[in-house]
Amino acid sequence: MQVTENKEDIRDRLLVSAMALYAEKGLDGVSLREIGVSAGAKNSGVMQYHFGSKLGLLNAIVEKISLQLMPLRAQNPPHEADGVWQMVRGTIENMATLSRSYSWGEDALKVMSRMLMETGTDTRDIINRYFSEQTLQLFERLQTFYPHAEPNKLKLRLLVALDGVIHSLSEAKSLPNSPLGEIRFFSDKELGDELCDFVVGGLTYKL
Repeated sequence: MQVTENKEDIRDRLLVSAMALYAEKGLDGVSLREIGVSAGAKNSGVMQYHFGSKLGLLNAIVEKISLQLMPLRAQNPPHEADGVWQMVRGTIENMATLSRSYSWGEDALKVMSRMLMETGTDTRDIINRYFSEQTLQLFERLQTFYPHAEPNKLKLRLLVALDGVIHSLSEAKSLPNSPLGEIRFFSDKELGDELCDFVVGGLTYKL
């Protein structure tokens, strides 16, 4: 007996296909129609039906990522961090867990990385819509560690640090083929610790 997919299953399959293609070809290198075909959709208007537009699709992708990160953030809440290193390490671990826990996790980080490099306000608005609250929590906790630091300096450093974490994790699989030759770590934990040391060094320099 043939099993008919419900709308949510079809929508999720389209999202996974979109992340894979955007991760591989970039946000401007893929059409909505190509994503639908890749997902096995027979209706040429399926993408418009579910998402309306490219921005609607990107919004749905970021929403999916945010929903999966939510329980991970609950395990590493910023307000419980004993120091900056622990706060940053928890954030890195959340992203790394997303990457390795889902078949689409690595693609999700690559799509986020590409979206962060976009200069258009529409794309940035999507990121802000789902991550402003979490970023503000990190900033407020950072202020408790450095109460006399100039707020704009902390904000700038935190945003650069978070962007760097996402970019770095999205390219982790490329380290064995880097411009500096092969770079390998014994474990994901070792890589995460090294990345955390680097980020915290820049975040807290001369504060």
